[in-house]
Formats: sequence, structure tokens, C-alpha cells
Amino acid sequence: MLLIDQNKQIKFQLDSGATADLIPKSLVHESLIEETDNTLTMYNKSQMSAYGICTLRLKNPKTNKRYNVKFIFVGDEYTTLLGSRAIQQMSLIKIQFHNILTCEKGDNMNDFSMQNIVKEYADIFDGEGSFQGHLHLEIDETITPVKSPLRRIPIAMKTKLKSELQRLETNGVIKAVDTPTDWVSSLVTVKKPNGKLRICIDPKPLNKALKRSHYPLPIIDDLLPELNKAKIFSKCDVKNGFWHVNMDESSSYLTIFETPFGRFRSIKMPFGISPAPEYFQQFLEREIENLPGVRTVADDILIYGERDTVEEATADHDIKLKAFLDRCRSRNIKLNRGQNSC
Repeated sequence: MLLIDQNKQIKFQLDSGATADLIPKSLVHESLIEETDNTLTMYNKSQMSAYGICTLRLKNPKTNKRYNVKFIFVGDEYTTLLGSRAIQQMSLIKIQFHNILTCEKGDNMNDFSMQNIVKEYADIFDGEGSFQGHLHLEIDETITPVKSPLRRIPIAMKTKLKSELQRLETNGVIKAVDTPTDWVSSLVTVKKPNGKLRICIDPKPLNKALKRSHYPLPIIDDLLPELNKAKIFSKCDVKNGFWHVNMDESSSYLTIFETPFGRFRSIKMPFGISPAPEYFQQFLEREIENLPGVRTVADDILIYGERDTVEEATADHDIKLKAFLDRCRSRNIKLNRGQNSC
């Protein structure tokens, strides 16, 4: 593609599952970038802060047609990407809608319904969970540590911020710090639909120094060969998934962030650090290994029953689901009460 505004030829990754178009900020002059408070949610439910937005003109060299595309600017560690809407508009892919099959929604399960599960396993839906072991973050020692400045917090938000910091400290998610440290990240606050705050860090400088584990993240295509005879499914969602991962002390001091009420370090793995999805997947798969019919996709857990008939598959599913719930109870894995389906 030709980026007309910058007169540059750029290769884009095409992602028909993405709902946003991304471009690293170094490829575009700063004067074109408008600030934004948008936070992107990745396919594995991790979050990424955006630098800004801008509408740029693209030219398809094969057809010479020109298009206006609204891009979100991200860090230079990410690749250029065109999402579903843009690539369909440019006819770079064509979706064969007539080949898409549908199926009717089945009846809800009775004997092992969500209501019965929540009642029998009430403890795995309450409180915060914790995986076994501790995460150790590896950094590139040749990269100079960065102390990011405190970002301005609107006065109207400070009371909620202070309350949320106190709640997280009480629950053992963060801990106050009063000693000098090398790395300090900026605070990012995201307002949830329910009006509460989600506290994140903006670790862009830190991410440049963190070494990746490159643990493979599964996608739904990896599971399809296993699901030939699967007829009954349940999906469970890990509650505050990243917070299940405990960090060792040296790693915790890498995640210090500045607030108007002092500095804090993350005891649990925070949102925003680049290797977080890989480490979460690695810890989660270790916790539920050797459970037949139980697989993970991001922080969703799929339990499936397979047999020749629906009745047999239901019985098979119920046995596997109970084994999974028992594992959650014994390993202190917490699930979201409202984001599970049977």
C-alpha cells in the first residue's frame, strides 16, 4: 500500500477479525496525530493504550484506487494492520457469506445448569484467585531504565482513584513503595461501563526492555480438529485473569507506577506489559493440564462433551465440567459469575 500523506510504501498485515486499523507512530509525522483516551482490547483480552488517531489516505498500487482510513497510532513494537472493515472496503478479501453456516441455539442444560453450578461451587466465584508459583520478568540490561512523569489526573476522578488504590492494596494486588527505584511507569485510568475505574500502567518504555517468552497463544483454529464429535459446550471466563499470576519481588519492582497518592508496585501481573498474555497462558495451561475435554483460548476456557448422541455427549460434558470445577477449587482459580455459559 502507498501511504499518500507520507509518500511511503508500507506493508500491512490483513486481519479480518480485527475491528481497528493500527499503525506505529514513527511512520507518521507527529503533527498529524490527534490525542485520544482510547484503550484497545486485544483478542486475548489484554489492553493496549493508543497514542492517538488520524485519518490517512491509502492507495492500492494494483488498482490505483484511493481510500481514507481512520488509524489508531500504537507503539513501534506493533505491526501495521488493516482490520475487517478496511480490507473489505478495499476488496483485499471477499467474504463468501453464502458459505457461512448457522445453527439454532440449543436448549439450556437442566441437571447441571449455571444456577446449580453457582450454588454448588459458590466459592470459586468469590474473591481473587492465585496460580501456583511466581513470575520472573527478564529484562535487557543494556536498555537504560526510564522514570516516567506523573500524568495529570482530573480533580473529579481523584476520589475514585484513591478509593480504588486502597481497595487494590487491601486485596494484595498492589503495594505502596517509598524507596528509590530505577523503573517508574505512568498511571493509566480506564473508566468502566459501570462507572468504576480500572487502573493500568503505561509501560511503553519498560516493554522495550522486557524479554518475551514467545509462548504460543492458541487460537480457535487449533481446536477445530478436536471438536469433530463435540456436541455440548461450556465456556468459562477467568476472573481478573492476569491477577492470578503472582510476581517475584524483583519483577514487582519493575512495575512501579506513579500516582498523586504515592508510588505503588504490582504484586499481581499488571495489564499492559507486553509478555503478559503469554505468561498468563503458560500459567493457566499448567494449572488445568491433563483435564480431558478442557482447552483454553486467551482467558476463556472451553469444556466440551463428545459422543455419538446428544444424551451421551451431555453426560460426557458434565463429567468433564465437574472435574474442571473441582480443579478450580483445589487450585484457587476464580471464575466470573456472569461470563460463563453452559
